[in-house]
Amino acid sequence: MNDPAKKILIIDDDHAMSTSIKNFLMIYGKYMIQNFQSVLGLKMLLKFTPDLIILDVKMPDKGGYEIGMNIKNNAGLKHIKIIEVSRVSGGIEAACMETFGADYYFEKPLDTHRFNKFVNKLIGH
Repeated sequence: MNDPAKKILIIDDDHAMSTSIKNFLMIYGKYMIQNFQSVLGLKMLLKFTPDLIILDVKMPDKGGYEIGMNIKNNAGLKHIKIIEVSRVSGGIEAACMETFGADYYFEKPLDTHRFNKFVNKLIGH
């Protein structure tokens, strides 16, 4: 019997990046819901509890740090795994992301092989 597809919510204001991530992961049988604005993404969590959130760090309305902290501080949501993605590289950025709730982070552009490996690790697919 096949495992049901895992649910992944993508919150990224970069339409091209969000679509690219969605298309890549759908090849591997993962179920997606995309969202381009962080505020709508948070509302989506009330209706759709994903196994994983792929979250952009820098967005115009609400940043990934704040969203990650809100999720990890909510008893009903803190079990959700979070991968934050950013164009900013370096150790301080990674440390901040982990402090603010990310389970892992990747720099853009994504290394798709490594990215898929970590997605599978986090959601057990």
